[in-house]
Amino acid sequence: MGQDARHTGIITGISQGRLTVSIDNQPDCDGCAISAICDVSDRTEITIESRNADSFTEGERVKITATDSTQRRAILWAFAVPLLLFLAIVFISSPVALVSVAVYYCILYISRDRLQGSLNWVITKTEGDET
Repeated sequence: MGQDARHTGIITGISQGRLTVSIDNQPDCDGCAISAICDVSDRTEITIESRNADSFTEGERVKITATDSTQRRAILWAFAVPLLLFLAIVFISSPVALVSVAVYYCILYISRDRLQGSLNWVITKTEGDET
């Protein structure tokens, strides 16, 4: 990793603390370390929850950034923890390992609102045509 994941786009909608941003075509995704797991690289539009959504307006150009630490936390929760859980339990019993990983993902899904607070994109206004 070592670098922030950045995308630029235009706000196409604002609703209840959520910004919908139409993502510009990003040729930089090819060199990005997390492009294989980043769902933004495959989409043209993204909806982001923002505490300060009211400070933005539709049609405004913005830069969306996921910091290096946010990327690391996302990879840890999505891949490292379940892998370690699976490997630790596989020594006990294979069926138990499969069930425990399924339970982990259920807990992760139930906790998604709380986790979302720690895995944030940073949205900033851009000046002019700067990318």
